[in-house]
Amino acid sequence: YFGALPTSVSAYSSLLGWKDGRTVPDTVQAIFDYPNGVRYAYDATLVNSFDGPYEVFFGSDSAIQLRDQRAWMFKETDAKLIGWEVFARKDALRTGNPENGTGIQTGSGIALVADATKQLAAGLQPGAVGTDVSKTSLYQSIDSFLDCVRTGKKPTAGPLEGYQATVVATKANEAALKNTRIVFDPEWFKLTSAAMPAAATKAAQASAHSGSSALKHSPAKTTANK
Repeated sequence: YFGALPTSVSAYSSLLGWKDGRTVPDTVQAIFDYPNGVRYAYDATLVNSFDGPYEVFFGSDSAIQLRDQRAWMFKETDAKLIGWEVFARKDALRTGNPENGTGIQTGSGIALVADATKQLAAGLQPGAVGTDVSKTSLYQSIDSFLDCVRTGKKPTAGPLEGYQATVVATKANEAALKNTRIVFDPEWFKLTSAAMPAAATKAAQASAHSGSSALKHSPAKTTANK
C-alpha cells in the first residue's frame, strides 16, 4: 500500500495465556517504520477471541478500514465532500458482535465498492448493489496468477515482491523473538545481493512445508500522511 519498503521494525512477543509447555509466543506486537514518517502497527494474539482481523489506515481527511473483502471510509468532520459520496452506501461500524453482547456499534462508514465505476456505466447504483465479496483475497490472487500463466502477462506481485515480503516477515519474527529493533539493510531486498540474510532464504525454502499461521490478527493500524 505504501509503495516503499520498511526501514526498520521494532517487535515484541510473549507467552501470556498458553503456559502449557509450549515455547512459541501467543501474543506479538510489531511496528514497522517506512519512509516519510509512515508507520505500520501490527498486533496478533491467541489469548483473546474478541473481534476479528482488519486493517485501518489513518489519514488527515479520513480513515479507511479493510475487513475481509470489504472496505469503508470514515471521514473527519471537517473533510471536504467528495462528489461520489452521494451514490455511496453507508454501513454501520461494528466491533465484535453487538447482538450477543460481545461488541459495540459506534457509527457508520462509507462503503468503498471496487467496481462502482463499472456499475454506474451499466446504469446500476453501487450503493444499492455493492460488489461481489464472496471471493476471498486468496481466490483473487490465484485467479490473477492463473490468468498470467494463460496470457503471459507480468504478475502484479512477482518473485522479487514475494522475496521482499519474506525478508520483512522473517526479520519481524526475529525482532519479536528477541524483543528488539532491527534496521533493514537495503541490500537484503535484492535477489542478487551477497548480503541476503540467510534466515530469509531458509524461511522461503521452508514456507512450502509450513501450514497457515494459527495466530488470529487483532487490529492492525497504520498511521499515514494525507
